[in-house]
Amino acid sequence: MHDIGKLLLAANLTPKYSQTLATVAHQRLTVWEGERLAFGTSHAELGACLLGTWGLPLRMLRAIAWHHTPSETDDGQFSLLTAVHVANVLEHGKSGGADTVSLLKLDRPYLTRLGLADKWNRWSALATP
Repeated sequence: MHDIGKLLLAANLTPKYSQTLATVAHQRLTVWEGERLAFGTSHAELGACLLGTWGLPLRMLRAIAWHHTPSETDDGQFSLLTAVHVANVLEHGKSGGADTVSLLKLDRPYLTRLGLADKWNRWSALATP
């Protein structure tokens, strides 16, 4: 659900989104960075906006909107946003697709702010088969 904004872009702006994804691969950007350059927003923000019209709880909307950039929030403890951010980085890292772990930019300052930076290696090990 956190990536529903990708469907919005792909279905409604197909040629421009395809070009954006090609640019992302060529310039070694994250998908969300390329989206912000091309559209002024990302799939995360678009998805949260759509799901907000459906009445989803604010904590879910925050997790969707900022799952790539949790440092932009005022979170002070482990939350749904933390879980989605970490899970997203781990999952994309396993797939080895356009968004590898190095490109996804795990938000270490955010984890440090929450006192969770030392958990990353354990989480990563648990997620690796």
